[in-house]
Amino acid sequence: MAHINLFALGGQDENGKNCYVLEHQADIFIINVGVKIPINSTNGVDALIPNFEYLTQRKNRIQGVFITNVKNDNFSAIPW
Repeated sequence: MAHINLFALGGQDENGKNCYVLEHQADIFIINVGVKIPINSTNGVDALIPNFEYLTQRKNRIQGVFITNVKNDNFSAIPW
């Protein structure tokens, strides 16, 4: 039986910062990589991004990124 995990790195209980990880066997696929614009920008913070530590540690396993639509909360964190 195939080993499949689907979990969120952001966007679960908030509006924005959408990022989901799909693991199939040893492969990783990323679904959306969004930002969240804070309502009150403090200390020079203009955008909030998902926590990419999990992906950084497994970057050789990433096979692709799927973007579901072109809203900031779904694709604007790609540069990070």
